[in-house]
Amino acid sequence: LDPEAPFGADTLCESEMTGQAYYAYRVKNTSYTWFAENGVISIGQGTDENTVDWQSPGVGKLWFYQLSQTDTICDGLSDTLSVFIQRRPDPVVEIVADKDQYQPSETINLNFVADPLIDYVRLTMNGTLHADRS
Repeated sequence: LDPEAPFGADTLCESEMTGQAYYAYRVKNTSYTWFAENGVISIGQGTDENTVDWQSPGVGKLWFYQLSQTDTICDGLSDTLSVFIQRRPDPVVEIVADKDQYQPSETINLNFVADPLIDYVRLTMNGTLHADRS
């Protein structure tokens, strides 16, 4: 056997890491042993469908070993599905001035230091700072 990689989501947000469904082509009288890197098979070990709980943002990998129950020489290891899990952006934004004190007539220059996943930062007239993704 030369099974294809599992089917299912290959790109996720950190908030979607648990309970992700994956499956393989169903073959009658066949068992499936699932393997996950950076994840845990939470439901469905031994079947053609499973649920994975991914453990942390970054890259996870999923594959399976397929074995015929009627012909023990008919088996195979699937291709690997790589799953990218995007981390949640850090909402903390630091405001940095180029110096500590200014004269009344000087222009105040501020720099905003934010997580690279933050698309934009805005400062409202009442002084509220918002960091968002577009």
